[in-house]
Amino acid sequence: MGTLFVVLTGLLLLQSLVSLFTCLRFARYALAPQSARTSRNQLRAAILLPCRGLEPDFETNIRAFLTQDYREYEM
Repeated sequence: MGTLFVVLTGLLLLQSLVSLFTCLRFARYALAPQSARTSRNQLRAAILLPCRGLEPDFETNIRAFLTQDYREYEM
């Protein structure tokens, strides 16, 4: 019975340390500036535009795609 108690106590202590570590990581992430959070999480993107140039606002639509605020994208 004593051995079981020691093993369970050790597992509980380990789980508590993992929870504390996870909580501290989340707090550091949540308190980081917004720009630091988004720059790490933005993946590369490729935009394919099927177009023939027949739309009346074609130039406006293309200009909107070219002025996106996204770091890693290609047309």
